[in-house]
Amino acid sequence: MAEWFDQKIAIVTGAASGIGRAVASELVALGSRVTLVDRNAEALDHLKEEFSSDSVLPVVADVTVARDVEMYVAKTLDRWDRIDLFHNNAGILGPLRKLIEHSTEEYRAIFDTNVLGVLLGLQHVAPVMIKQAEGSIVNTGSVVGLRTVPENGLYGASKAAVLRLTQQAAVELGPHNVRVNAIAPGSTDTPMFRNAFRVEGRSTREADELVDGMLSTRPLRRAIQAADVAQLVLWLLGSESKMITGTISVIDGGVSA
Repeated sequence: MAEWFDQKIAIVTGAASGIGRAVASELVALGSRVTLVDRNAEALDHLKEEFSSDSVLPVVADVTVARDVEMYVAKTLDRWDRIDLFHNNAGILGPLRKLIEHSTEEYRAIFDTNVLGVLLGLQHVAPVMIKQAEGSIVNTGSVVGLRTVPENGLYGASKAAVLRLTQQAAVELGPHNVRVNAIAPGSTDTPMFRNAFRVEGRSTREADELVDGMLSTRPLRRAIQAADVAQLVLWLLGSESKMITGTISVIDGGVSA
């Protein structure tokens, strides 16, 4: 599989941290050329320093803004003339609270990033892949899009929408030899996940102890790391899954068993 990724052109959104960063790192290590998309310019600069300038193209962009999405696609084509792989990954968790306690602003922030951002990515990348008559896309959903978790209602609903968009896109793009799959990770030990527990009145130490305790209760008794999820993403993007499209691949350490 490693040889297959050599010289492939990829886009990863939410590339500056967490799962996106892990996927981007693996792709570069395998010889791919990667457009790193994130709205955090400083984090992108740090990431660029880790890689050869020939291997990556950092683009500061907001996935909820159509012109920004158009820009990161255009910059990728200007640099490398094609798009083989797309990890449609950027997302936010939002505050953990009951549905009736969420504000309209929180709803818009969560759904704009997690749903509109994925849709805009599909709308701008898919036409390129259709023209090429090949491509592979992996959207980042969540196991919370498949099951109910307390105080995770809006996030879960947004990720359920991502899973549904994935299946619809797979049906529509399949005749063009473009595959679309989704991952549904459980709680993954990333900065985004830990930050959600660092609420007012709770110290960083207390938040980390809460997270560590929760992550250790799953059947495998260990936390999912971003690198674990990255391996699943690479497999779905790559040639070994060439007959797989429209699927939702759960990676949650056995929590949903």
